[in-house]
Amino acid sequence: MIDQRKRSLLWDIFKGFGIIFIVFGHTGKVGGAIVYLFHLALFFFVTGYFFNEDKYGDRPFTYFGHRLAGAWPRYVLYCIFFALTHNYAVRHGLMPEGQAQYNASQFVTSVMSSMVFERPEMYSGPMWFVPLWLLGAVLFAGVVKSGRVLAGTLGRNDPESEEKIKIPVIVILSLLCMLIGLYAVQYNINALYHMELAFVIEPFFAMGYFMKKYAPSWQEKVHWAIMIAVVLIIFFIFTRFIAAGIWFDLASQYIFGMWYYVGGILGIIFTILLSKLVENVSLNKILPEKLFIAPGAKNPVSGLLALLGRYSFDIMAFHIFVFKMLDMVLRKLYYRDPGMDISAYPSPLSNRWWVLYLIVAVFVPLLAGILIDRIKIWVAKACAVHV
Repeated sequence: MIDQRKRSLLWDIFKGFGIIFIVFGHTGKVGGAIVYLFHLALFFFVTGYFFNEDKYGDRPFTYFGHRLAGAWPRYVLYCIFFALTHNYAVRHGLMPEGQAQYNASQFVTSVMSSMVFERPEMYSGPMWFVPLWLLGAVLFAGVVKSGRVLAGTLGRNDPESEEKIKIPVIVILSLLCMLIGLYAVQYNINALYHMELAFVIEPFFAMGYFMKKYAPSWQEKVHWAIMIAVVLIIFFIFTRFIAAGIWFDLASQYIFGMWYYVGGILGIIFTILLSKLVENVSLNKILPEKLFIAPGAKNPVSGLLALLGRYSFDIMAFHIFVFKMLDMVLRKLYYRDPGMDISAYPSPLSNRWWVLYLIVAVFVPLLAGILIDRIKIWVAKACAVHV
C-alpha cells in the first residue's frame, strides 16, 4: 500500500486536473464538451474516497457540518466580492442587457442570499454545484450510517459478520439512490438546491469510498505504457460520445440516463491514470527541489497541479470573474473598440483566446486563494498576540 504522503499528492494532482478541466470547459473551446462528460464526477468521487468512516460513519450530520464549515466561509466571501463589483460590471458592459446597478438594499439582499447558498451574482454561476456537493456528501454519509446500523442490528456484535452485511447494504442503497435520481431526471422533478441530483451523484461518492476501502493503490501496479494506452483509448471513446451527440449538463438534468455513469467512471479512471503518469516523472536529479512546489513532488508539473488541486475551490469560484476582466482588457488593449459588446456569459472571447483565458483564469484565482490563506494566518497570529 502506498504511504499517505504519496496518496495525498496523487489526489491533489487529481483535483488539479479536475479544476483545469472545469475552466477549460467554460472557455467554450471545441473539445471542451469532452470534459463535461466527467469533470464534476471527479470531485464527488474524491470526496467519497476521503470519507472518514471512523470519525463520521455514525454521525452524518456532523460530517455535513464539517463540510459546511469548510465551504461556507469562502463561498460567502467570494459572493460578497461579486456583489461589491456588481455595479462596476454593469457600468462597463460586462453584464447581460437588463442588469441594473444595485442600491444599498439590493446589495444587502445579494449578500444575504449568498449566505444560504443562493447565487444572486452572475459570476457565482460555477458555484451552483457547491450545495449539491454538500447534499450529495451528507446523503452518502447517511447511506453509510444506514449500512452500519443495519449491520450492527443483524451482525450480533461480530465485526466480520457486520462488515459482510454493511457493504451489500451500502451498494443496494447507492443503487436505490441512483434509480431515484434517474426517475427524478426523467420526469423533470426539480427540488431546492438541485436535491434531486444529489441522488444522481451519490454512486460516485460510493465508488470513491469502495476504492479507498478495497483498492487504494491499484494504480501503483499498472505499467506506465499501459497507463498511456488506457488514457488514449478512453479519450478516443470520449470523442465517440461527442460524435454520437452524447454530452452532459448536470445542472440542466441533461445526462442521457446510464450513460452519465459510463462517462463518469471512464473519466475517473482517465484522470487517475493521467495524474499517476504526471506524478511518476522524476526530475529530482536534474532540477533543484525548490522548483517542485509541493512536498513530495518529483517534478514541477506535479507540484503545480497539486497546488491547483488544493485551491480548486478558489479557482472554481473566481475564474468567471477573471474571464470578464480579460474580456475588458482585450477590448481596450487589443481590439481598441470601446463599444464592443462583451456582455455574453461566460465570455464572448474565450473561445478564440482559450489558452490565455485558461492560464490566467487558473493562476489569478490560485494567487487569490493563497492570499486569503495568508491573511487568515496573519489575522490569527494578530488575535493570538492580543489575547
